[in-house]
Amino acid sequence: MQDLEGEIRKLIAFLDIDVSEVLIPKIVDAVSFDTMKKHADEVVGELSWLQGGGKTFINKGTNGRWKDVLTDEDLKLYDAAAQRALTPDCRDWLEHGIRPSTD
Repeated sequence: MQDLEGEIRKLIAFLDIDVSEVLIPKIVDAVSFDTMKKHADEVVGELSWLQGGGKTFINKGTNGRWKDVLTDEDLKLYDAAAQRALTPDCRDWLEHGIRPSTD
């Protein structure tokens, strides 16, 4: 993410919560990709069914890699479930991640 601290500040403002300026760098570090990967099993929970566990789940920080793993039938099932359960914005975030802000 290009401006993780800026996004954290937007979230704090949106939630209308008080957060000490001293804590913001700690929050930014805690939610960084490197920190989440380092503590993957704590972040995503126990994934013993997945070879490599949480560190495999939090892998490269790139989006869309799942499409190369799923069959055409799997993708059709995903598409139907996404249309049923997700708003367009939520689906966009899920498939593409955070986009740079236009404001």
